[in-house]
Amino acid sequence: MDAGIERNPQFPALLGGFFERNPSTTLVNYMQMVELRRRSAKELHLLAGVAGENMISAEMTKHVAGMIRLFINKAKEKLER
Repeated sequence: MDAGIERNPQFPALLGGFFERNPSTTLVNYMQMVELRRRSAKELHLLAGVAGENMISAEMTKHVAGMIRLFINKAKEKLER
């Protein structure tokens, strides 16, 4: 792991569960929590200190949600074949 990144062991990497709705449908529920800390905002980007934590967090959340949506759509397509 990058020496500049500290990982909090209190955050599990992934939580999930499978719930059968009916014989042909299963709900997959999962949640991933990530916490990354840097000693200085400059380690992330020179302007990170100016942008602020809330803006960076919101943008990262938006991009991660998009990646998860893409993954789910591709997995669903493969399962339905």
